[in-house]
Amino acid sequence: VWNAGTSQYEITISGVSYSTNMSTIVTPIAVGAPRIGGASSVGTDLAVAFFNTSSTKVQVSFHFAVYDPQ
Repeated sequence: VWNAGTSQYEITISGVSYSTNMSTIVTPIAVGAPRIGGASSVGTDLAVAFFNTSSTKVQVSFHFAVYDPQ
């Protein structure tokens, strides 16, 4: 879900308390311009943000994968 207040996506993964100890990859879907993505946490949700080359947060379509080594 896009959070316009923080300009990032906040994703609840059913049955999982997301933490930054988990390995996460995010990748934009062909947008034609460079986008830099990153993952963090908001409470127990995964937070994903993408930036353009001017360091402005932007909305993009993306894929993500989370691996919990436990």
